[in-house]
Amino acid sequence: MIGHELEANGLDKRQPIWGIILMVAILGWGFYLADEVPKLPMFLTAGLIIGYSLTRSRFGFAGGVKRTFYRGESSLAVALILLFTITAIVNIGIQWAAASKGALPAWEVTNATQSVIPGTQNVRIGNLSVIIGAFIFGMGMIMAGGCASGTLSDFGEGEGHAWIALPFFVLFAAPGQYLGYQLDNTAIGKIGINAWLPEYLGFGGAIAATLVIMLLLYVITKRYENRKKQRGAYLDAKGDWLDFEKPLQDDGQPVNFFSWRTYHKFFVERWTFITGAVGIAIGAIFVLTTTGKAWGVTTAFVTLDQKFFGLFGLNFTSPAFDETAEAMKGSLLADGGTVRNIGLVLGAGVAFLMAGRFKMKFKMNFRDFSGFAVGGALMGLGSRMARGCNIGALYSGITNFSVHGYIFMIFLILGAAFTIKLFEGRIALCPTYRDDATPKTNLTATD
Repeated sequence: MIGHELEANGLDKRQPIWGIILMVAILGWGFYLADEVPKLPMFLTAGLIIGYSLTRSRFGFAGGVKRTFYRGESSLAVALILLFTITAIVNIGIQWAAASKGALPAWEVTNATQSVIPGTQNVRIGNLSVIIGAFIFGMGMIMAGGCASGTLSDFGEGEGHAWIALPFFVLFAAPGQYLGYQLDNTAIGKIGINAWLPEYLGFGGAIAATLVIMLLLYVITKRYENRKKQRGAYLDAKGDWLDFEKPLQDDGQPVNFFSWRTYHKFFVERWTFITGAVGIAIGAIFVLTTTGKAWGVTTAFVTLDQKFFGLFGLNFTSPAFDETAEAMKGSLLADGGTVRNIGLVLGAGVAFLMAGRFKMKFKMNFRDFSGFAVGGALMGLGSRMARGCNIGALYSGITNFSVHGYIFMIFLILGAAFTIKLFEGRIALCPTYRDDATPKTNLTATD
């Protein structure tokens, strides 16, 4: 029955079997990791939760910008604001509890006996390297068709643009790390804002200020959407849902657990952006509570980059790479960040396999290939210049009350808007757009 219904919807009835096999393999790998390093299954679990949530909801940070601009509707942008709000509320409680027990912000810890307030490792100066890095990263995510987490989840879904962008993302991460370090240590690089809100406003003031900012962002976003509606440049929030992703009509029959209706609800039906935001928030909070550090993606890319270049005899002796020195001592599969990123890819793959919709998509011309590659390279450079991407600098920065996260957000959006205008109609993921009529585009959230 289920196989027949999958085929009837143009899906592959064999893929769920491979999805189950993959889940069993992941479980076995988790037990193996536990024997090697007991904490690694926690990293794997977090990656699976986040990757599955990203894919089931078609959630994307880059899509929050592009969807609002091209489709004129703010459903994903509003879900992103909700994601930030939920995470910040939980994080303030975690940080307050730690501080009340004597934990200190990461920059005040001087020896191994002192406890660190979780998430304060993501507090850094908002300076020129953050500004340039955010702008470059914003450009790259538009050209490549996804941000850091989106590129990983798209890779797990078989999207060709991610398979092109990801290697270049990784290859340029180490150069970006070095450039950011060099700029940080110049006279102009030392000028900036380095502020953790609880230090200046108290924990209550920090969360209050964050909620007010989120409310302002919501109001600005909805006003922009209303302007699009007035100009006729608005598309329905669910207008890009594929037929098989939509909820099934109620046929009045009793609920049967072993039925197509149940299977469709659990594995095929698309989650709303709000559901995806909740799932991602759960994954990010899980990361903070199990590791004591906020979710990040691209530091592990630097380690992978160093390992790769090390095969050719290149050594990274600059202090710029002190951050990854510990991870470089062992195998990549003993590095928590790498395991979490692999888990994210696998979580996305499981989601598509169980829905019978996994497909390798490599239909592109040379111009598009070049755009994906350059986009990946720009994300690698930008993310590590800013010491974080849309996750480590933006999401984890803001939800752990670092002012630099807002600086990153502003210049990421500017970089994205600049690139949309610059490449409009020139590359696949930046179609031609008119602001005075309904835009004709099939862009989805993760494009």
